[in-house]
Amino acid sequence: MFRNVARVTGVVTLVAALGLSLSAVSPAVAGPEQCPEGHFCLWEHAGYKGRFFSSPHDVPNVGPDMNDKSTSHWNRMDKRVCVYDHSRYRGLLGSYGSNSFGHMDFTHDIITSFRRVNAEGRC
Repeated sequence: MFRNVARVTGVVTLVAALGLSLSAVSPAVAGPEQCPEGHFCLWEHAGYKGRFFSSPHDVPNVGPDMNDKSTSHWNRMDKRVCVYDHSRYRGLLGSYGSNSFGHMDFTHDIITSFRRVNAEGRC
């Protein structure tokens, strides 16, 4: 049992150190107002409903709760965000411009990782 507690504590510490936030939210309270300024946000369902994931950083894997389950987005970062089908930024799907939001037509239920464009503006 001690190993499981240590493992969970380590994961929580790692997530906090990376500045990542992940929270499951009931559809009744979900909405675009959940997305903090400077974050790229994902929701499980259309209309900003269901589970919610948010990060101000590049994310090499959104985790099992959101992997291949995102339908709505809002990019509140100051740069374009590139989205990928696989972990560690493999399988480029496309990108979302700064302050873009809405239904994810071309990346519906297939995002696993995302990151900001590089200094040259490329994914």
